[in-house]
Amino acid sequence: MLMSMRFDVRAAGPALALALASAALLSTAALCGCASRPQELVPAPTLSLTAGPAELLDQNRALVRIDAALRNPRTQAFSVESAECSVAVEGAGTALGAERLSGAANRIEAEGELSIVFECVVDLRDLEESLRGPEGPAEAAFSAAAHLRLRAPDGALFEIVAATDGSIPIVREPEIRISSLRIERDVLVTSMLRLGIELRNPNAFPIELGMLSYAFYGEKKKWASGSEAGSFPIPAKASSELDLVFEMNFADVDRSLFDLVAKLGIIGYKLSGHARVAAGLEAIPSFELDFDIEGACPVER
Repeated sequence: MLMSMRFDVRAAGPALALALASAALLSTAALCGCASRPQELVPAPTLSLTAGPAELLDQNRALVRIDAALRNPRTQAFSVESAECSVAVEGAGTALGAERLSGAANRIEAEGELSIVFECVVDLRDLEESLRGPEGPAEAAFSAAAHLRLRAPDGALFEIVAATDGSIPIVREPEIRISSLRIERDVLVTSMLRLGIELRNPNAFPIELGMLSYAFYGEKKKWASGSEAGSFPIPAKASSELDLVFEMNFADVDRSLFDLVAKLGIIGYKLSGHARVAAGLEAIPSFELDFDIEGACPVER
């Protein structure tokens, strides 16, 4: 026999009716909550900087290159309204502005990436003497900071900053001084003289001097000039000696100068010229060294 049952909430009593009504409301609220769950926020564009190895242009100037990587995780493109970068070198005073390379893109696509390159030239002669001097460090540290302004299609403005660090090798010119002036041989008013030159390398790497051209003056008179071919190596943080031999004819100079040399007196000198300097390292280019030094030294036998 089939039986049918009809359940009347009104006949169930007030407590049971309230419980069933509450359960129905909770179920409805849960369904509504699932339908209106907020979407996760998409991150804003990000920026990262990388400092490449500094490129020495000569013994005094270095090219600093900063690579900026801009990433856009959003499904909308952005225009790059401005891109600025500054480089602050240790002991160089004011920071330098790094310029973007010409032709750089001014738009980053949706879910895309954009590379921006900044460059600036650092003059190492602007460094403090404690860094630039012969006893200073092998490198000068620098910090770079970039600031980008991006504009969204709806007009919203995003400002992004990033920073990085790097270093620049410091190349110091070799130091030149007269170490001796010696008479090798003399006949009447003609003397064969040997000029001793001390070459000191203040760098942490060896260097070589090649093709040295010079002019030597004694007591404001030109005694000799010429050039020395070949290679003159100087170890790191060490010195080497170079001898220049020349003949001096005193027939055409004042008698007092001849007497000063013959009596082994003290000669006021000036040595000027230039030389080619090579470090033998790929990162450090060869450069021309100009020198002009003055002083006094005794004549010896």
